[in-house]
Amino acid sequence: MNMLTFVIDPDSKIPVYQQLYVFIKTEIQSGRIGYNTKLPSKRKLSSYFKLSLNTIQTAYDQLIAEGYVLPVARKGFYVCKIDNIIKFENLTEYNEADSEPIHPAIEYDFSYHGVDLHNFPFNTWRKLTREVINEYDKEMLKLGDSQGHNSLRRSIAAYLHQSRGVNCSPSQIIISSGTEFLMQILIQLFDRKVIYGIENPGYEKLNLVFKSNQAEYKTINIDDGGMILDEINKSQADILCITPAHQFPSGEIMPINRRIQILNWANETKGRYIIEDDYDS
Repeated sequence: MNMLTFVIDPDSKIPVYQQLYVFIKTEIQSGRIGYNTKLPSKRKLSSYFKLSLNTIQTAYDQLIAEGYVLPVARKGFYVCKIDNIIKFENLTEYNEADSEPIHPAIEYDFSYHGVDLHNFPFNTWRKLTREVINEYDKEMLKLGDSQGHNSLRRSIAAYLHQSRGVNCSPSQIIISSGTEFLMQILIQLFDRKVIYGIENPGYEKLNLVFKSNQAEYKTINIDDGGMILDEINKSQADILCITPAHQFPSGEIMPINRRIQILNWANETKGRYIIEDDYDS
């Protein structure tokens, strides 16, 4: 073909290369530029429309990347064959203001998510970061142990022994990016037929984790001592997810008598387990 009937809109917020790309693509989709048609060369388009070669190249590169145009060495650019194309309605212009999220003004934020920006110890954090990141320490750039950094696991094992009286070895500790990720791993380890029991009220993201993994769960009511034993038995749960050291969101601490009752419940039948989330230890 000799030339395109393309008209540049200088007042549009859409870049010129994108205007040209959209025009050629639309012409191909509509059939006005047919299969195997040779498009004008970059230099010819550049000279005719008074555009830079880079602008033409960017438009052609996008058409090539999406499979509309095939570049043939020392010959030119040819239209590819398209069949039964589905055309979607697109916005003609991108409005950057529309992409900005609108957050309502909140006078008092009681959310437990995020960080207290006013009281965060930035200076201390910066100092510790400088101490930890050492150009001669190449270990932090390596993939590392799949269970987590060995030194960190040793420190956690020592801390658990001192603060919780838990005797465990570093090999029994797995470090992950959060409770939700660890819970997904546990769901994969257990049988798909097990029933999980979660505290009501409790950490709401557990519901989402179980739903997304299609795992069956029952909400179990709590009192000021934690999960109620009669409610546990009624639920027919196999695995309990509890926060005995600091129940969320009530803040209650499970008394030793209730803990013993729940441990006895787990010991009564094979296949029962307790998942303790000691989230703020």
